[in-house]
Amino acid sequence: MTDKSSVYLHTAFIFLLMAFMCITYFANDQHCINRLTAFVINYILTSSIFLIVYHRKNKTDLLSPVIGFVVLLFLYSVASAVDVETNLTTYYGDYISDDTLTQYYAICLIGLSGLMLGILAVKTEISSKVHLKLPSNRLIRQCIIAMGIVLGAVFAVNLTDFFDFLHIKSYGEMALISRVEKMKDSTAGLVEVFTQKIPIAYILSSATILMFKRHWLLRLVGFTIIVDYLVVNTLSGWRGLVISAAVTVFAYYHYRVREIKLRTGIMIGSFLYLFMNVMSIVRVTSNPLEMLSVFWDYFSVYGAKFLQLSSSGELIVGENLMRLIQGISDGETHFSYGWSIITELMVFMPRIFFDERPLPLNEQFVEVFYPGVREIGGGYGFFFLQEGYWAFGAVGVFIFMFCYGLITQKIYQKFRKYCNNDLVLLSYGGIYYALVISSVRNGILGSVKATLMSLIPFVIVYVALKVFRSLKAASRINSKLQRNGIEEPVH
Repeated sequence: MTDKSSVYLHTAFIFLLMAFMCITYFANDQHCINRLTAFVINYILTSSIFLIVYHRKNKTDLLSPVIGFVVLLFLYSVASAVDVETNLTTYYGDYISDDTLTQYYAICLIGLSGLMLGILAVKTEISSKVHLKLPSNRLIRQCIIAMGIVLGAVFAVNLTDFFDFLHIKSYGEMALISRVEKMKDSTAGLVEVFTQKIPIAYILSSATILMFKRHWLLRLVGFTIIVDYLVVNTLSGWRGLVISAAVTVFAYYHYRVREIKLRTGIMIGSFLYLFMNVMSIVRVTSNPLEMLSVFWDYFSVYGAKFLQLSSSGELIVGENLMRLIQGISDGETHFSYGWSIITELMVFMPRIFFDERPLPLNEQFVEVFYPGVREIGGGYGFFFLQEGYWAFGAVGVFIFMFCYGLITQKIYQKFRKYCNNDLVLLSYGGIYYALVISSVRNGILGSVKATLMSLIPFVIVYVALKVFRSLKAASRINSKLQRNGIEEPVH
């Protein structure tokens, strides 16, 4: 059987499986089968078959998007379902009907199927006549380290909150305040990108490179910088910053030093789950001793409840999809029929140039269902199935997830083709968090925007080295012409 025929066969099988899912839920009026149990069985069955099919075409890799999506979508969707099935309301006290829960389960499975088909639609081999000419790893490392030193010195004042042990501000103190300040200042986004995010990207990339140098002193410098950043931001409670930095180091080690096996990956994933749940409890303070005290007080009352899926404030973002389904059913809002996509694309324009741009969809969601919360700096996660559902319902979920699966898999395959180059490797380490990990909680288009911003430092390095190489080549030609008695220089 040809590869093309095999893909068509697998695609047909997945569509049949989707039909079975719909029958399971929509024909289950008597609730003979528990909805959550049926969902878990269907999810595991579908994702297992998909991963088997995927493995036949591609080498299994812990940092491929497919692994992250299958695991994260399961955790987020099940955690939200368990919480609502148990309490009959969302975390914020909103009533969710049986019909809405039934639709929620079906939509999560439709989203999974769209994602799978999008990933499977990408050919295993990328055929390209044009081979990308990249600078050497030596030049790349030198350039990144130089940029890290220069920008770290120039913007040192803006970076102290991320590296300073002596003046750590907790998430509980700063989260709402910083959001309100950013809303009031139209230049806040650009300033943050160019004076904080880009310099930090260079500093962390430099530290990662140094960590794997042969000389022990360079390793110590790199290790110290990474640990400093991780510890300070852990005490501050900024979980996303900690995980995104750890992913860069993880990716560099995985592809440069030694491939991390599945067992080790499971252990790392379990630690991250524990880290996220514990941090949601203790990040009201930045004092380590007070953190321990807060956690002990929680443990004394609730025991190991923090380990439960439904107890994770991070994972129950799927409840916002339920709230959206319920809201559309009750007439609080309606399908946008694509207009929400246009307004979300307008958000890509910096506010300094378009101050009256529409609100991002996650903020529109808060405005519609929780008025007043955004104004005080509050915000709720935006489950990445919500964009498609708000646009076109269940069909929109399938289309959005198919496209996102297609895009992420193409990016991953392009990365694997050039992963021996440090610029490509560090770029992928820098975007993986936005592209895969945080996308489940922050939405598709928001994650695309974050991914593009994460690429800026590496694009700058690529352009700078390309210009440098062109100037060097021109200089070499000029020198040769002058030696031959030709005075006209080459520009």
